[in-house]
Amino acid sequence: TSSSTSNSVTQWLNQHCICLSALFMQYAKAGVHAVRAGPPLAENIWRALVGESVKPYVPQSNILGLVSTGDKYAIASKGSYLSMEGKWMWSWKDRIDRSWMAQYTKDIPDKA
Repeated sequence: TSSSTSNSVTQWLNQHCICLSALFMQYAKAGVHAVRAGPPLAENIWRALVGESVKPYVPQSNILGLVSTGDKYAIASKGSYLSMEGKWMWSWKDRIDRSWMAQYTKDIPDKA
């Protein structure tokens, strides 16, 4: 029933959200972690609901950070060993962001 499914989800989330929070505290605050964790999290919630064992998820430890600073300028960093900045870096970030957003907006009709 819907109520028992809801209780199962709530119980699973209560058991695992603290673990997820602790896991992500050791990683830089970046949207890429949430985006990449979404599909495995959804699969594990489904697995828990149907009584299957969940699969471990290990986030990427070293990400490329691209931060726009305004005025079409951006800074990139990867770990503690690589950093770059400039207008060309903003162009690269803009292209990556637009490409990523296009994946999620292609089925949305224009507001014409």
